[in-house]
Amino acid sequence: ALLKEQGRLPQAVAHFHEAIAIDPAFADAYSNLGCALRDQGRPGDAAKCFVAAIQLQPNFAHAFANLGACYKERPDQLSVAAECFARALALDPSGQPGALVELAHTKQLLCDWKGRDRDRSLVEAQLKQELGAHSAQAGRLKLDDSSCPRTLPPLSVQPAIAAALPLSLATQQAVSRRFAERALATAVGLGGPLGLRHRGTGGGRLHVGYLSARFGEGSEGGGQAVHAVASVFGLHDRERVKVTCYATTPHDMSALRQRIEREAESVVDLSGLSDEDAARRINSESVHLLVDLTAFTRGGRPAILAHRPAPLQLAFAGGGAGGHGGTLGTAFASKKAGGGFVDYLVADRVVVPAEVASWLAFDEKLLYLPHSCIPCDHKQTARFVLEDDAHAPPAALPAGAGELGSFGDWPGDLPSDSGAGRQDMPTRADYGLPEDVFVFCYFGSLGKVDPRGLDAWASILKRVPNSVLWLLRLPSAPAAERNFLGECRARGLDPGLQVVFSDACPRAEHLARGKLAELFLDPPAHGAGGATACDALWGGTPVLTVLGETPAQRVAASCLGACNETASDPSLAAAAGGGLGGSGGALAGSGGDPEVDLSKELVCLDLAEYEERAVQLANDADHYMRVRGQLERGRESGLAPLFDTGRWVAALEAGMFEAWDRHERGLEPDHIHAPDPKPPL
Repeated sequence: ALLKEQGRLPQAVAHFHEAIAIDPAFADAYSNLGCALRDQGRPGDAAKCFVAAIQLQPNFAHAFANLGACYKERPDQLSVAAECFARALALDPSGQPGALVELAHTKQLLCDWKGRDRDRSLVEAQLKQELGAHSAQAGRLKLDDSSCPRTLPPLSVQPAIAAALPLSLATQQAVSRRFAERALATAVGLGGPLGLRHRGTGGGRLHVGYLSARFGEGSEGGGQAVHAVASVFGLHDRERVKVTCYATTPHDMSALRQRIEREAESVVDLSGLSDEDAARRINSESVHLLVDLTAFTRGGRPAILAHRPAPLQLAFAGGGAGGHGGTLGTAFASKKAGGGFVDYLVADRVVVPAEVASWLAFDEKLLYLPHSCIPCDHKQTARFVLEDDAHAPPAALPAGAGELGSFGDWPGDLPSDSGAGRQDMPTRADYGLPEDVFVFCYFGSLGKVDPRGLDAWASILKRVPNSVLWLLRLPSAPAAERNFLGECRARGLDPGLQVVFSDACPRAEHLARGKLAELFLDPPAHGAGGATACDALWGGTPVLTVLGETPAQRVAASCLGACNETASDPSLAAAAGGGLGGSGGALAGSGGDPEVDLSKELVCLDLAEYEERAVQLANDADHYMRVRGQLERGRESGLAPLFDTGRWVAALEAGMFEAWDRHERGLEPDHIHAPDPKPPL
């Protein structure tokens, strides 16, 4: 088990196989092997181990909980996952805190809202108890103290789930801090962070490394986020910057991975290395800035960063290029333990307003980009969306364009995309959408919709009688869709007339069909996410959102602020409400139609305004077309910063060079505001 904690997964797997060979009836060995295999990104093999453990020991609660975690990775098996978690809790009500949390989150993904408040209260009570016990042990964590704990027990709540439920910002911060401390404790268990030596540029290029588990379609936790950054690696200024991608998952032979290998200067496979050896490899290549694109989400390996392989280490706020969206808590852990971790989070002044950064519970310094911190790759891979309706999307997908709704090949019943696409432009009739209705849409997980959000959607549909809600049928639809439609009926809607589901399809077709909708409704409780919002905006569909408290709830607003034909510098005015948003201010732009600012039109302060704006846009065709026209002009002219990936990369580079300059002058990290490489005239 210690080998697994240290990130030595191949050795751990071999050790557990040996234990099973010695005693084939050793249920714990099967369970431990399953955990190691799951950490290797092999949930199918892991599930077989947990089933074997349960066959040997039918009341093995922990094996049921772990089996549920494997099934949870398959969205079409969420109901089975929930049954496994419930069985674990029935067998051991007080000894399976992880199952309690996972069951609450799985029910959310399934739109099973029965007992929702009770589930949340139980999770928060359990977490409060764990954080107290964890703090007592973490308080002894000192890198130069041989008596300190060799490892810290895991929390039942992962940072990504804490953000998804969502728990309070303070609780999310506490969870992230504990995960950071645990990564440091793992390093301590190996004798402390390696104390690796760092090298300067010596007048040469700045070496930037990108660390991720998501450099492919089939990569663990892969999906839309990896498409958003796929062009970034090749758009850096090669005369000044060297780019290396460090993959913690094996090559999946996907077109996306092959594209990344073509465009980055090099891609290094770390999947077979321990955390310590991976850190040594990165350090041996003299990386100056290491950017973690996975952070504390599934497949992340924060213990690599705990060894400090690079002198400066960065991650993203708001889930912009991966990660769960909030603080990593690493600065807090570093101060307590005397080590280093992540220096900067890349953000913008909408996702994390500068004047309230500390209140928003961020421990790290922030590297602010001039517009949105959300990368968007559509200009490079989906230009066909801008063509006239007479033009079709490509029969073959752009390299790495992938398939929306591709969730891996275990157990193997999902169709794979061979590259075939539609031969003509999609029409409403193709998806059962009437031609004469106003189409509201949301193309994301139903698990991001909560009861209050659906209340608002139902009210909107009732107030706009000639309208429908268009949703995406993901593989989890048989259960989640059934529950969601039941909730719609309970709110007085007729799902047969007012709700339309469409199957997942090749990504090229999905991007092309998005323009058939009039208005994308961002789910207020969680936000659809940057990649999903960018898909809609690239199709010319306005996105209506509520500016929430958490970074994840502010991502769509960030995207909209960068969609005007010439976005203004957000620092020129303070946002209303102490920097927490409102019409104008940090979200405002200029250019195009002077009477239309996309942030003012589409970013709302609360659910009441959200509902009123949706109804107004649906009922006032002239006003709606002015809003949509402004979005399309910024997109097609190339002047909207959101769709200019080269501009985004240039701004990121400018911030990186400023951070590196501070480092070389011996200064501590501090907030950085990167300049706009193409400032407005």
